[in-house]
Amino acid sequence: MQGTAAVGIRLSAIIAIEAVLAACGGGGAGAGSTSPSPVTTPVIESYPPPTVWFAPFPLIAPGDGSIDYMDLFQPNAPWTNAAAKVTVFKVYSAIWISGQYSDADLSNMITFLQQHHIALAMEWGPLLPGPSGCGAGTDAFDGADALSIAQKIQGLGGVLQYIALAEPMSGASLSSGTNSCQWTPQQVAQNAAAQVAQIRTVFPDVAVGDIEPVPDWGDTPDWLDPYLEWVDAWQTVTGTPLAFFHFDTDVNADWRPGDTALRLALAQRGIPYGVIYDGQLGQASDTAWVASAELHFTNRELYGSPPPDQVIFQSWDPNPQYLLPETDPGTLTYLIDRYFRPRTQLSASLGAAAITGQLAVATTGAGIPQASITASADPSTGSGQSVTYSGTGVVPANTQFIDFGVRVNPDECVLPTPAQFYVATLALNAGTAGSVSANFQNFGSWSIWNTTASATQTATNQLSVVAQLGQTLWMNSSSIAFSGTGAAATFTVNATVPAGSSGGGCAIAVFQDNNQSELGRIDLALGPPPVAVGSAQTGADGSFALPIGAALTGNSELWTVFAGSDSLWPAASGIATGTAAHLAIATVFLPAAISSTPYTQNLSATGGTPPYIWIGSGLPPGLAITSNGMISGTPSASGTYTVSASVIDESVPTQVVQTSWQLVVN
Repeated sequence: MQGTAAVGIRLSAIIAIEAVLAACGGGGAGAGSTSPSPVTTPVIESYPPPTVWFAPFPLIAPGDGSIDYMDLFQPNAPWTNAAAKVTVFKVYSAIWISGQYSDADLSNMITFLQQHHIALAMEWGPLLPGPSGCGAGTDAFDGADALSIAQKIQGLGGVLQYIALAEPMSGASLSSGTNSCQWTPQQVAQNAAAQVAQIRTVFPDVAVGDIEPVPDWGDTPDWLDPYLEWVDAWQTVTGTPLAFFHFDTDVNADWRPGDTALRLALAQRGIPYGVIYDGQLGQASDTAWVASAELHFTNRELYGSPPPDQVIFQSWDPNPQYLLPETDPGTLTYLIDRYFRPRTQLSASLGAAAITGQLAVATTGAGIPQASITASADPSTGSGQSVTYSGTGVVPANTQFIDFGVRVNPDECVLPTPAQFYVATLALNAGTAGSVSANFQNFGSWSIWNTTASATQTATNQLSVVAQLGQTLWMNSSSIAFSGTGAAATFTVNATVPAGSSGGGCAIAVFQDNNQSELGRIDLALGPPPVAVGSAQTGADGSFALPIGAALTGNSELWTVFAGSDSLWPAASGIATGTAAHLAIATVFLPAAISSTPYTQNLSATGGTPPYIWIGSGLPPGLAITSNGMISGTPSASGTYTVSASVIDESVPTQVVQTSWQLVVN
């Protein structure tokens, strides 16, 4: 969420943004468009590669799902351009067994997909509950329906070409609820494979991939290793790798470091990765939901990560209620067309007094004239000035209270520690529905728990927070009576990030029902706000010279941006300024190991922003590398091995460094 001085932190891609945009290509809804880089999965040769997935939410109850779901499959349905881009249509498993749609409806859907050479996929929880009943009733544990679903699809004339497993690893192994199974990755793979085998008695060529949430690294720093163990366990149990791995990423969190590490680790294993592009919950309208989904894919592909191998346009929310027509800004088919606007590329270089560069069409290199270019700097540390942060949302139904909070790792909007910041006031304004606010004059009325950071009241009645690496803060106001269902609300926080601090915290406004149970929230990250630098117009050849209107001090990321248009994708180019030490791997060599003898070696890095995440490949049998940089195990075969490792940090932007060593096992 971004506002007056929001900290929706923007990051450059791992590789140069210009190269990302050029490689991705693009095209209008009518001609010359290209999908993300193809990744071939052998299912049925007459179908295109699974690069673009479409997974709308069917109507399951009044006001919950898309009213016109089955209208997608009518002759001349108004989504011709979007349908031409879609290569896989994904349905939820319940659609086959719930009875909400007739066999005639489902058969019509299958016929439409086959006529348009769109593959059929199913999102499905493959697990059976454990002996104690663990997992029963959760999304990952729908395995009992495997054979009946496959037979239903076959009986209607369909061919199931893809299965997207619904979070089996997080649901059965990583979740910490009272009903959690806490299984090992091997147990998850064995359980899931047994039910998949039933489907393969009907559809032997079905390709199986996975969907898992990608949490904030600072919030849950121990998820990467078990995820990779699960990926490897699936291949061991079934004899084949996952056909894809789809990321369900919390866009409000600091997803970049963990996302990057998982993406690179999957690439080492030859597994395509995809990203689910959905909108934020609690939007006031379908148009607002679609706009938030567009912001999701725009921010990700411009500032955080290269375009994924597969993109998934999906909803499991009440929004959007309508999928058609594709010309309506409130429909999910419209979102697909927005993604496939022609791509642009922006080059930029920093001189003594100006930023110069060119804006061009990515596919042809032709300059784009009369376009507005803006520049701003994202500092790595604060200015010491009071800033108003703001974000927007919608008051959920049944809201009776507002509870304000301040957090430092963990929560949904984690920023790296160490951290220091001050908070003066928090306020929620819902227009005619009213407004509420809180401050720290009565410091004793705030509740603090499970906190290792320092939280004190200043002489001017502000909250002062100081947190060292890994320290946490949970702090809430007392609940304040408030209603206003459906009203648009703005959450503002007056806060200060001192000079030399990266901020490192967040503020929240929590909507609660009559029992003071959470209904939703608005989060604001309290980091160094961006500083406006200047703006310029492109000339006839797309070139520009943007005078630097503000002094660039300290370490920052200088962003030059074209905001895009109805017919063109936005573009951005980032330049690091300042003297911060770049990330580097400090380990020079790996000591020799002895076969059948335990071996341990810690890898080290310098520079960048800790904590670091490590991934590696090429290790001798019996050795493994964990995300904290430890190589350990007992090698089982002598020889000389080339071990490669990458380290990823928490910098803005995320830095990645790779190197390799020779490891001799005697």
